[in-house]
Amino acid sequence: MGAEKRFFAKFELMLMAILMVSMESSMAALHRVGGKLGWNPNVNYSEWSDHERFYVGDWLLFNFDKRYFNVLEVNETSYDNCNDQGFVKNIT
Repeated sequence: MGAEKRFFAKFELMLMAILMVSMESSMAALHRVGGKLGWNPNVNYSEWSDHERFYVGDWLLFNFDKRYFNVLEVNETSYDNCNDQGFVKNIT
């Protein structure tokens, strides 16, 4: 009988752990970077992030005007020199 109680106690703990993990992943939040202004030179992102709480599994959405901004994959040298010439991939 003692072994049976230990088994059910372990099973109960394992079930609770699985439920907690599944609840955490189902509560992922979407954060619009910069709020209503989006990705914009007029936004103080440090101030914006002070009002946000980020957790593993959350999503960051970058809204930006494609006429003025882009998302490029660059190599390390281009990144270090803030150079977008000869980029690896345009992700925009």
